[in-house]
Amino acid sequence: MSTKRQILRTMQKEIEKRNDFFIPTIDYADGTQEDVAYIWVGGQGNLIGNLSCHYEFIFHNETELHLEVHFEGRKNYTSFSNLTLNPDFEYQDWEIDGEKVDNGRIVAKQSILVEKRNLDEIVKEAIDLLEKLDETIGKDLAKICDELRPKADLSGNGTIVNEKNYKQRYKNYKHSFYTKHGKIQKALQKNLVKNKAYDEVGIERTLGDIRVDVLGINKNGETDPRKYTYDIYEVKPYDSPTECIREALGQLLYYKYMFEKNGYTVGKLIVVGKNKLEFYDKEYLKTIKKLNKNLKIDYEPQEISK
Repeated sequence: MSTKRQILRTMQKEIEKRNDFFIPTIDYADGTQEDVAYIWVGGQGNLIGNLSCHYEFIFHNETELHLEVHFEGRKNYTSFSNLTLNPDFEYQDWEIDGEKVDNGRIVAKQSILVEKRNLDEIVKEAIDLLEKLDETIGKDLAKICDELRPKADLSGNGTIVNEKNYKQRYKNYKHSFYTKHGKIQKALQKNLVKNKAYDEVGIERTLGDIRVDVLGINKNGETDPRKYTYDIYEVKPYDSPTECIREALGQLLYYKYMFEKNGYTVGKLIVVGKNKLEFYDKEYLKTIKKLNKNLKIDYEPQEISK
């Protein structure tokens, strides 16, 4: 019998030959690891195939392959919960963000049996079923996905903040922003120390002309600081995780450059903000990781008292 990995990888190759579907480039669904039991599939002009909505082939056991539509995040699935489905498909409950939700996914009623079958037959049946699903509700799913995307207004120029206005805004917000920044910083340090995440946790450590908000240090049993591994945390006080990532990214890349230029080993780069990632924040972060697969960058939320 073909293994789950063989089936998924063969399906990927066939789908990648097509113009109507594609395989999203995401670490945990590329079908290259032995324990991978599912792959994502996108379509409808790239509107489907992200965290808010994607097709998914998934093994729930060793002998049956299922086709489903998944919606990641509690704020997303409700937008897709009232579609008119073909009789061959149905809504089923699902676990989203660790909680069971009604109508949290769409599934094909008939699974694809893989035991004692030719690999080409399995792949053909799976893709035929995918085409049927896409023809039935693909456009409806894509329309909702498009409505969920953050909108841009490119119709006119914005107002440039001049020096006088900038100083006024700075006076008004300096205290609150710095207070939030400091609270996040202290809470993060406390949690990292409490959880024994590192051998040492540094605050406002300097290297040349840079000052790092929080530095996680793994000494690796060494005494020479240049043989340690450093995780660099950059704190941002904004409500939007995307805004935090966007502003912190350039700093973190420069910090990594300076550390490595001076002979230090950098592990991960972590942006820290107040709030958890929403689906569009996750898409933005995934895109950054996709652009540079060797860059270990992530985002962590840190709650603070109001």
